[in-house]
Amino acid sequence: IEDRISPTDLVSNQRFVNFLMLIFGVTIAVQLGAALSPKFLADVKGINIEQIGWFGSVNALGGFLAGQFLGRRPPRRALMLAMGFILIYGVILLNTSWVGWFAFAYFLRGGYFVLRSLISALITRVVPQSQYGTAMAVGETVFTGGIAIAPAIAGWMYQEIAPASPFQLMIALIP
Repeated sequence: IEDRISPTDLVSNQRFVNFLMLIFGVTIAVQLGAALSPKFLADVKGINIEQIGWFGSVNALGGFLAGQFLGRRPPRRALMLAMGFILIYGVILLNTSWVGWFAFAYFLRGGYFVLRSLISALITRVVPQSQYGTAMAVGETVFTGGIAIAPAIAGWMYQEIAPASPFQLMIALIP
């Protein structure tokens, strides 16, 4: 018989709680530069909507290949690499103007698609096996919470501070 636990039982696992806080912050950081990137490319960099649409396809291809590449790595190292890909994406978006660089940036941003799997793999390192299911559900809730909050922050920053500010904060937070 499997031990049944509630999400509140996981609160006593300080390693898990610390990991969740880290994941929440990581999720917000990587999402800051994603929510408004098409608008940024159109408004600031002058890229047309058709090209931005193609970047979405390149992004999906990058996600597929990132899954193949990163999935063969230890989860912690793979998570660092995925975040590095997203960091480089932000640097390219802010500092270049050639459409080819933007396509490459979106390809690298495909590393985002692997984060969820890597987080699940890392959760298995901080909770006992009997708690995997509940811990993964709580981890997914925290991850999704970051995804929900980041676009609002990015939108506010884009409007009130500067269009580049969500990307600048993302670049500052990821390391």
